[in-house]
Amino acid sequence: MVRPSRRIVTESATLVASSDVTGLEYRVDSRVPAPPSAAEVVGTVGEPPGAMRPSLVLPDDFPFSVRVLARRIVRDASTPYDQAVALQRFFTDGSFTYDLRGPAGSGDVHIWPCGGNRTVVEFHSPYGLALLQFDTDCLRRFLLRTYAVVAAGQEDIGAAVEEGLSSLFGNV
Repeated sequence: MVRPSRRIVTESATLVASSDVTGLEYRVDSRVPAPPSAAEVVGTVGEPPGAMRPSLVLPDDFPFSVRVLARRIVRDASTPYDQAVALQRFFTDGSFTYDLRGPAGSGDVHIWPCGGNRTVVEFHSPYGLALLQFDTDCLRRFLLRTYAVVAAGQEDIGAAVEEGLSSLFGNV
């Protein structure tokens, strides 16, 4: 079996894999972080740690209009931490309209495009964070099947969701 190359970016607790990691098992130890102190926020000024730099580079085909919008959103932020908070607020306070062609999500699940044919799904919990990449067409087909089981806006209806998930996944 050929193992995919993978690395862990310790500073951000991110697992990065170069190919499919289906069937591999990972142990994740996590904790709920405390809000940063004033000194920690000021400490975000300057160059990011070396291991994090490759994760902060935007792809060459990243839309110029999105770069301009991001700069506008963070223009009043004085530290990188404040910039991250400003961007998070923009994406979660209703200022941004989501669709299948762009980033989506708030709360525990976030979804965004990654290149032309991949989609990243980010899951948050009190115990940590998981980032998964999917083939966009496969994920789109899966999501369309979920809409047939649970209509948009009706996701929080308890037992019906569990029944719907069971019908989608079978006995998985």
